Amino acid sequence: MTIVYSTPKVSICIPSYNSARTICETIDSVLQQSFTNFELLIVDNASTDETVDIVNRYMAKDSRVKLYTSEENIGAERNFTKCIQYATGEYTAVYNSDDVYLKDMVEKQVLFLENNKEVAAIFTLAQNIDENGKLGRIRRIPSELTKTGKNGYCFMEIFKGLLKYSNFITTPSAMVRTKVFKGDIQKSNCDLYASSADLEVWLRIAEKYPIGIINEVLMKYRISTNSFSYHYARRRTERHDLFLVLSAYVEKYRSCLDENDLKNYDQLLLKDDISRAINYVLRDERLQARSILKSAIKLDRVLFCFGWKKHMLIVVFGLITFMLTYTILPETIRKKIYEARYHI
Repeated sequence: MTIVYSTPKVSICIPSYNSARTICETIDSVLQQSFTNFELLIVDNASTDETVDIVNRYMAKDSRVKLYTSEENIGAERNFTKCIQYATGEYTAVYNSDDVYLKDMVEKQVLFLENNKEVAAIFTLAQNIDENGKLGRIRRIPSELTKTGKNGYCFMEIFKGLLKYSNFITTPSAMVRTKVFKGDIQKSNCDLYASSADLEVWLRIAEKYPIGIINEVLMKYRISTNSFSYHYARRRTERHDLFLVLSAYVEKYRSCLDENDLKNYDQLLLKDDISRAINYVLRDERLQARSILKSAIKLDRVLFCFGWKKHMLIVVFGLITFMLTYTILPETIRKKIYEARYHI
């Protein structure tokens, strides 16, 4: 049953770049929403494929669809800022051009914000899909949050969860009160936080207002194994951009964090160090891997891991990787390790 609302209006923004393969499925999933009082803003970042032509065909059929284009590619994070600027509704959702949104997602998000006036932003759970739509794992939130029974979480609850579990917020499920986007946020700080600038936006919101997470899968989050970003993330040897955000906020709120919070953050750093070292080994750059691990695997870190199965596994992988730095691995073996690591 389709539910029609006269108010409030929602601006659903979809930043796009060369999204011709997936954007039809994404747009269809939005246009089929049970909530219908929305504008669908496609903010294209100078695509060179058929993305714009596809959107134009949708515009001819549905007046809610609007297209904004850039003459040159300004980067994903700056395109995020343009979405905020174009929004006119009471609520603004920023979705992805390759994800799929279940038909009652917008309705449930709007109802949540209508019933919880103190909450500034609402997110949902998501289930991963691959480029062919095959279902993968569910992207969940920490049980420490769900057990509280709260509708909205404060900054410190969210931040401590990030330090312990890394980023659990699914960005393309975001719906935010537009006045908060335009008044408190205005733009993405991409110059400081690079590809993790979206997470920093959510933290800036959480510093002033509670944010909510609907503990229900309401979207399908696409992870394409054919994309550049997918393979780059799995071969990188530099620190993840996530730590640009976390390190800045750890320094800002250090006096509010306890010893376990800081140790949890240290474990995230250790995990990232080991991941980087493994990638160096897979590139047969063993000296660089050994250098990282010598400074990363320290006694206090190992002792903190005892009794924590997840953290102990991290240390074990680190020790195995360290031993591999003294072994010449044929390219065929390194390839098999990579495939096994990422279940290719």
